[in-house]
Amino acid sequence: PPPSSVVISCGSAFDDRLSWLCSLRAEGGAPLLRVEEIGPADSPRYAVVCGGGLSLYLCRDAPAVPLSLRLPAGSTLPPGDGPPAGCSAHVPAADPFAGFDRTAPLPLQHLPRFRPRRHVSRAAGAGGWGVGRAGMLYRDLLPDRAGGSLIVSLIRIEEGGEVPDWVHYHRVRFQLIYIVCGWVEVVYEGQGAPFVLRPGDFVTQPPTIRHRVLRCSRGLEDRPAHVSTARRTEGP
Repeated sequence: PPPSSVVISCGSAFDDRLSWLCSLRAEGGAPLLRVEEIGPADSPRYAVVCGGGLSLYLCRDAPAVPLSLRLPAGSTLPPGDGPPAGCSAHVPAADPFAGFDRTAPLPLQHLPRFRPRRHVSRAAGAGGWGVGRAGMLYRDLLPDRAGGSLIVSLIRIEEGGEVPDWVHYHRVRFQLIYIVCGWVEVVYEGQGAPFVLRPGDFVTQPPTIRHRVLRCSRGLEDRPAHVSTARRTEGP
């Protein structure tokens, strides 16, 4: 079956946006996107543009909305005056782990340089709480992250019950979670049935193991520590 498409209303910018999208180039110079369908032929009102796992449905018959793309590393933007009004494209730096086997140990040569120093994080200090994944509250206990190699956080879930988390993994070298107060039920890929952690319990997570937070008590607090390679959270 054809892939689902993201609908992009273009209005009078339909032709300019279509031309710009078709001018984007993948690494090596091949077109990044191509027109799969366009119609009606004598006066196009829509076009389906696909490539790189992306499908866009461009529509002329509605006012233009912003279009922002994150392109694969190595992509090139067309020369000239830039994208049409309301459009933007970002080309990220190359990811050293792109295509890397998720179950294999992460290569040590990509570890950030460790920069140890003394740091005191106080509850009444300037570092506040922010809302993170699944509505969990996060407090960064080591803002400079020892040069980017170590992440230490305090996580709080104020309301108990089901947690709206999803199956995911973290691209880190090592992770340890210690329960400060309350309890939490978690499940890990290949580790059997879900289990409950209580105050004083801790769990070590191998790199990139899939897991999910299922339920917790009211006022849960846990303290995860990560040895990082520029931490990212990935879905299944």
